[in-house]
Amino acid sequence: MVALPDEIWYHIFAEFEDYMPLKNWRMYGAQAELNHQGPVVLRDLCLVCRQFQRIAQPLLYRTLLIEGRDGERDIQSMMMRTLIANPKIGEQVRAVSIDDRTLWWSIQKLSTPAFSPDDMTKLFLPALRYLDLPPPLTGRLRHALDRSGFAALGVAYMPHVQFVDSTIHDDYSPLPWMLSGILGVQEEFPFPSYQPSSTRASEGFCNDEGYTEDQEPQNSRIVYPKAFANYGFPNLTEVRIRTGSSDDGCTPAWVIEPLLLHPTLKILRTLGINWYGEELRKLKWPTHVNNNLECLDLTEAIIDAEGLKTVLIRCQGLRGLSIELPGSRRESWAGDFEDWEIDYDKFRNILLQHGQKLDEFDLHTAEHDADHSAGDGSLGSLRELTFLRHLKVQKETLLGPPWGDGPPALSFSEALPSSIETLHLYWRESCWISSWADSGRHEYNEEIQEFLIEDKMPNLRKISMERVHTEEKEYEWSDDLKVEGWDVKIVQERLGERCDSIGYMRNIVILTKNI
Repeated sequence: MVALPDEIWYHIFAEFEDYMPLKNWRMYGAQAELNHQGPVVLRDLCLVCRQFQRIAQPLLYRTLLIEGRDGERDIQSMMMRTLIANPKIGEQVRAVSIDDRTLWWSIQKLSTPAFSPDDMTKLFLPALRYLDLPPPLTGRLRHALDRSGFAALGVAYMPHVQFVDSTIHDDYSPLPWMLSGILGVQEEFPFPSYQPSSTRASEGFCNDEGYTEDQEPQNSRIVYPKAFANYGFPNLTEVRIRTGSSDDGCTPAWVIEPLLLHPTLKILRTLGINWYGEELRKLKWPTHVNNNLECLDLTEAIIDAEGLKTVLIRCQGLRGLSIELPGSRRESWAGDFEDWEIDYDKFRNILLQHGQKLDEFDLHTAEHDADHSAGDGSLGSLRELTFLRHLKVQKETLLGPPWGDGPPALSFSEALPSSIETLHLYWRESCWISSWADSGRHEYNEEIQEFLIEDKMPNLRKISMERVHTEEKEYEWSDDLKVEGWDVKIVQERLGERCDSIGYMRNIVILTKNI
């Protein structure tokens, strides 16, 4: 048999590398697309021969997706032991998905713990000592390890990581600090001292004073390699951070703020972050400007006009901004939100003043509107956003409601910039009335038809509209509304999936321009 070169085998084996899809990234590792069968194949290939092991092993460790898997806590524990004993493996990791909870926190919740607190002490504390970290971070990690910090300790052994996906369960999680990229330069970015919020820290659980390796049983000792420093993460480009609960609550913006200090981070996706009121005043570096972040996703974010202004002033290099307002469940036990109001007129003014560089803007308000009154005003004319090419928004949020005592609603041509290429219109639940199937739907479609016939947007190539799910797809866009040069397609798609919800079905009308 002719021997194939390593390069060919590499491209074949690379098809089995695990991956983290963007779709449903909010699902805490529970996406249906994550079957993790590829790593099983790579592991088996490592056992075939030395050549296959040499090629497949780096692919096996390059992507470590652990959160949400069966036996997650056991797998994370084994991963930590492996990284401590053989840091070379950590140097191969480029993408990791990991829960920030430590085993002690999990032991309280689960009935079959993998390790006792004593075992954990002898695993995590030596791991800290064999990392050359700045003293503020070492102290923060040591005091946090009774409840969080697992992800921070794990990525410390992954110097070349490019992508980190994690869930944080505590406002004092050290993970954002670890991923800040500026540890060791405290003169420019002073780090506040950490005060442990748990009594167990003061009881000595994470106090390593006087601890020696002689206290370890002989059969459990690990011979650790020489200490090394890793806290710059010069290759880090994308981070996804989720609030610990999928059901309720939120994480203050100041908790994730250190991520905005990283000099190479390009994409930041967050779930359940509070950018409102008092939490904004707790930001530690309010005048620091980030010019490298290009994409910011604020899913289920509590945010108002002041919060939007803070984001755009802090992140002046943004090309894409996505905001999804949550329902009332994110407000529970998280603070006082009685005065939380959405004023779209203020949103527009801030976008026009500070969002001139935006290429994509997404504002999804359906869940918020279902639990609250709809926001005041409308975005109105965005024609001054001359770089805006992709927009996702509710029709009424953009143009204004076609009812009430306010000014008349704008037309699409009056509201959109000439640079627009794609427009997605979210469904608004309050629009669903019994007459929608007749007059409402036809009136909506006529507005779109008129917009296409006007042909004032030279770059426009696609419009998509969400509709309530029905089996009568053919009625979504009648033949008499067809516009020359535009194709029509009706698809059905499940949207809005979360860990606590299967989401909902939508009919989506897609109009694409013939080019």
